[in-house]
Amino acid sequence: MKYLVAALLLLVSISGGAYYYFLYPPVALKHKTEHALNDFNTTVAGKDRTKIKEHLEQLLTDTSRIRLEIQFLSVLTQNNPAVVQNFDKKGFLAFLDNVLYPLQDYYFKAQILTFKLRKDKQQADVVFSSPSWAEDAAYFGMAHFTADITCNTDVIFNAGQVNVDDADCKVHLTALPKHQ
Repeated sequence: MKYLVAALLLLVSISGGAYYYFLYPPVALKHKTEHALNDFNTTVAGKDRTKIKEHLEQLLTDTSRIRLEIQFLSVLTQNNPAVVQNFDKKGFLAFLDNVLYPLQDYYFKAQILTFKLRKDKQQADVVFSSPSWAEDAAYFGMAHFTADITCNTDVIFNAGQVNVDDADCKVHLTALPKHQ
Protein backbone atom coordinates (compact mmCIF):
# COMPACT_ATOMS: atom_id res chain seq x y z
CA MET A 1 0.00 0.00 0.00
CA LYS A 2 2.78 2.43 0.83
CA TYR A 3 4.32 1.77 -2.63
CA LEU A 4 1.00 2.64 -4.23
CA VAL A 5 0.86 5.94 -2.30
CA ALA A 6 4.48 6.71 -3.27
CA ALA A 7 3.73 5.91 -6.93
CA LEU A 8 0.64 8.15 -6.87
CA LEU A 9 2.63 10.99 -5.29
CA LEU A 10 5.35 10.55 -7.91
CA LEU A 11 2.77 10.56 -10.72
CA VAL A 12 1.10 13.70 -9.34
CA SER A 13 4.42 15.52 -9.00
CA ILE A 14 5.52 14.53 -12.53
CA SER A 15 2.15 15.61 -13.94
CA GLY A 16 2.32 18.90 -12.05
CA GLY A 17 5.87 19.52 -13.27
CA ALA A 18 4.92 18.73 -16.85
CA TYR A 19 1.91 21.05 -16.62
CA TYR A 20 4.07 23.83 -15.20
CA TYR A 21 6.82 23.42 -17.80
CA PHE A 22 4.67 22.93 -20.91
CA LEU A 23 1.19 24.37 -20.25
CA TYR A 24 1.32 26.99 -17.50
CA PRO A 25 0.80 30.21 -19.53
CA PRO A 26 3.70 32.30 -18.18
CA VAL A 27 6.19 29.48 -18.72
CA ALA A 28 4.76 28.29 -22.06
CA LEU A 29 4.73 31.84 -23.48
CA LYS A 30 8.25 32.50 -22.20
CA HIS A 31 9.41 29.35 -24.03
CA LYS A 32 7.60 30.52 -27.17
CA THR A 33 9.32 33.91 -26.88
CA GLU A 34 12.72 32.26 -26.35
CA HIS A 35 12.12 30.13 -29.44
CA ALA A 36 11.23 33.21 -31.52
CA LEU A 37 14.37 34.99 -30.30
CA ASN A 38 16.54 31.95 -31.05
CA ASP A 39 15.05 31.77 -34.56
CA PHE A 40 16.05 35.40 -35.08
CA ASN A 41 19.56 34.68 -33.72
CA THR A 42 19.85 31.87 -36.28
CA THR A 43 18.75 34.19 -39.09
CA VAL A 44 21.33 36.82 -38.07
CA ALA A 45 24.04 34.14 -37.88
CA GLY A 46 23.33 33.39 -41.56
CA LYS A 47 24.47 36.95 -42.38
CA ASP A 48 21.96 37.35 -45.21
CA ARG A 49 20.65 40.93 -45.03
CA THR A 50 17.55 40.08 -47.07
CA LYS A 51 16.57 37.22 -44.75
CA ILE A 52 17.24 39.35 -41.66
CA LYS A 53 14.94 42.06 -43.04
CA GLU A 54 12.25 39.50 -43.92
CA HIS A 55 12.48 37.98 -40.43
CA LEU A 56 12.14 41.39 -38.79
CA GLU A 57 9.18 42.25 -41.04
CA GLN A 58 7.42 39.22 -39.55
CA LEU A 59 8.63 39.77 -35.98
CA LEU A 60 7.76 43.47 -35.69
CA THR A 61 4.14 44.65 -35.71
CA ASP A 62 3.06 47.24 -38.27
CA THR A 63 2.79 49.80 -35.46
CA SER A 64 6.17 48.99 -33.88
CA ARG A 65 8.18 51.85 -32.48
CA ILE A 66 11.87 51.33 -31.85
CA ARG A 67 13.97 53.71 -29.78
CA LEU A 68 17.74 53.41 -29.92
CA GLU A 69 19.95 55.15 -27.40
CA ILE A 70 23.56 54.71 -28.50
CA GLN A 71 26.40 55.58 -26.16
CA PHE A 72 29.76 55.77 -27.93
CA LEU A 73 32.55 54.65 -25.62
CA SER A 74 36.10 55.68 -26.37
CA VAL A 75 39.39 56.05 -24.54
CA LEU A 76 40.07 59.26 -26.49
CA THR A 77 36.88 61.09 -25.64
CA GLN A 78 34.88 60.93 -22.46
CA ASN A 79 31.41 61.99 -21.41
CA ASN A 80 29.98 61.75 -24.90
CA PRO A 81 26.22 62.31 -24.83
CA ALA A 82 24.14 59.41 -26.06
CA VAL A 83 22.64 59.61 -29.54
CA VAL A 84 18.91 58.89 -29.50
CA GLN A 85 16.88 57.95 -32.55
CA ASN A 86 13.24 56.91 -32.78
CA PHE A 87 12.02 54.70 -35.64
CA ASP A 88 8.83 53.25 -36.99
CA LYS A 89 9.02 49.75 -38.48
CA LYS A 90 9.87 50.88 -42.01
CA GLY A 91 12.51 53.37 -40.84
CA PHE A 92 14.15 50.83 -38.54
CA LEU A 93 14.38 48.21 -41.30
CA ALA A 94 16.04 50.75 -43.62
CA PHE A 95 18.42 51.87 -40.85
CA LEU A 96 19.43 48.31 -40.04
CA ASP A 97 20.01 47.47 -43.71
CA ASN A 98 22.30 50.52 -44.01
CA VAL A 99 24.21 49.49 -40.88
CA LEU A 100 24.70 45.89 -42.06
CA TYR A 101 25.67 46.78 -45.65
CA PRO A 102 29.37 47.68 -45.07
CA LEU A 103 30.03 45.03 -42.44
CA GLN A 104 32.29 42.15 -43.35
CA ASP A 105 31.35 40.04 -40.36
CA TYR A 106 29.17 40.39 -37.29
CA TYR A 107 27.80 38.51 -34.30
CA PHE A 108 24.53 38.94 -32.41
CA LYS A 109 23.01 36.44 -30.02
CA ALA A 110 20.24 37.78 -27.81
CA GLN A 111 19.05 36.11 -24.62
CA ILE A 112 16.06 36.88 -22.46
CA LEU A 113 16.94 38.48 -19.13
CA THR A 114 13.40 38.95 -17.79
CA PHE A 115 9.95 37.89 -18.90
CA LYS A 116 6.83 39.26 -17.23
CA LEU A 117 3.48 38.17 -18.62
CA ARG A 118 0.79 40.84 -18.30
CA LYS A 119 -2.59 40.09 -16.71
CA ASP A 120 -4.31 39.80 -20.09
CA LYS A 121 -1.92 36.92 -21.02
CA GLN A 122 -1.73 38.43 -24.52
CA GLN A 123 1.28 40.66 -23.88
CA ALA A 124 4.55 40.50 -21.97
CA ASP A 125 7.30 42.85 -20.90
CA VAL A 126 10.53 41.24 -22.06
CA VAL A 127 14.09 42.41 -21.51
CA PHE A 128 16.79 40.84 -23.64
CA SER A 129 20.46 41.54 -24.11
CA SER A 130 23.17 40.62 -26.54
CA PRO A 131 26.89 41.06 -26.56
CA SER A 132 27.68 41.85 -30.19
CA TRP A 133 30.60 42.64 -32.44
CA ALA A 134 31.22 43.63 -36.05
CA GLU A 135 34.12 43.95 -38.47
CA ASP A 136 34.02 46.82 -40.95
CA ALA A 137 36.30 47.79 -43.83
CA ALA A 138 34.31 50.78 -45.14
CA TYR A 139 34.56 53.10 -42.14
CA PHE A 140 37.76 54.06 -40.32
CA GLY A 141 39.92 51.87 -42.56
CA MET A 142 39.44 48.58 -40.79
CA ALA A 143 37.46 48.76 -37.57
CA HIS A 144 36.29 46.33 -34.93
CA PHE A 145 33.11 47.32 -33.13
CA THR A 146 31.81 45.84 -29.91
CA ALA A 147 28.37 46.55 -28.55
CA ASP A 148 26.47 45.63 -25.44
CA ILE A 149 22.79 45.82 -26.31
CA THR A 150 19.90 45.72 -23.85
CA CYS A 151 16.30 46.10 -25.04
CA ASN A 152 13.07 46.50 -23.09
CA THR A 153 10.32 45.23 -25.37
CA ASP A 154 6.55 44.93 -25.46
CA VAL A 155 5.77 41.49 -26.85
CA ILE A 156 2.34 40.57 -28.21
CA PHE A 157 1.04 37.00 -28.54
CA ASN A 158 -1.40 36.83 -31.43
CA ALA A 159 -2.70 33.68 -33.14
CA GLY A 160 0.26 31.62 -31.98
CA GLN A 161 2.76 34.24 -33.14
CA VAL A 162 5.24 36.22 -31.06
CA ASN A 163 5.53 39.84 -32.20
CA VAL A 164 7.46 42.82 -30.88
CA ASP A 165 5.33 45.94 -30.68
CA ASP A 166 7.73 48.43 -29.11
CA ALA A 167 11.40 48.29 -28.18
CA ASP A 168 13.57 50.66 -26.18
CA CYS A 169 17.20 49.66 -26.71
CA LYS A 170 20.38 50.93 -25.11
CA VAL A 171 23.58 50.27 -27.02
CA HIS A 172 27.07 50.80 -25.62
CA LEU A 173 29.26 50.93 -28.72
CA THR A 174 33.05 50.85 -28.87
CA ALA A 175 35.10 51.18 -32.07
CA LEU A 176 38.73 50.10 -32.21
CA PRO A 177 41.21 49.68 -35.04
CA LYS A 178 41.19 46.11 -36.27
CA HIS A 179 44.38 44.17 -35.63
CA GLN A 180 45.55 42.34 -38.71
